[in-house]
Amino acid sequence: MCFGHGGRAGVTYGNGNEDLRLDLGGWAQHPFCGARDWDFADDESTRAQIAIQTGPEEWAHVYVHFDGYPAQMLPALAAWTPEDILAAREIRQVRPDALDCFEPPRPPRILARPTCELCHLYVWQDGIWIDVTDSMQ
Repeated sequence: MCFGHGGRAGVTYGNGNEDLRLDLGGWAQHPFCGARDWDFADDESTRAQIAIQTGPEEWAHVYVHFDGYPAQMLPALAAWTPEDILAAREIRQVRPDALDCFEPPRPPRILARPTCELCHLYVWQDGIWIDVTDSMQ
C-alpha cells in the first residue's frame, strides 16, 4: 500500500531506512508506488483518482487528495453516483456523508482511458465502484 505521496521534483522522501530523491523535470515520482504527482507539497496522504467515462474515448479523472486507499474509498464511494463525483470536480476526501471538495476546484484530467497516475484508481462498473489499480500496472 502506498502512503506518503505527494511533492515536487527533487523532494526527499523518507521510508525509515533511507531518503529517496527522484527528479523528473517538474514532476515528482513517489518512490514506493511509482506514481507521479504534480503540485502537492504535503507528504501525509494517499492520493487517488476516480475515472468516469464521459465519452467514447474520454475519461474524466477526478483527483482525491487523501484517504484514497481501498478500505476507506470503496465504502465511502458507495454513497455517490458518477454524476456526484463529476460535479465535485476536485476532492479532498470522500466520505459516505459528504464530499469534502476544494474551492475553487480544478477541472478533472481528461484521458482516453482509465489511467492510474497516483496510488489508487477507481471506476464505476456495472453499477458499483471498483478498485482497478492492480489491473492498470
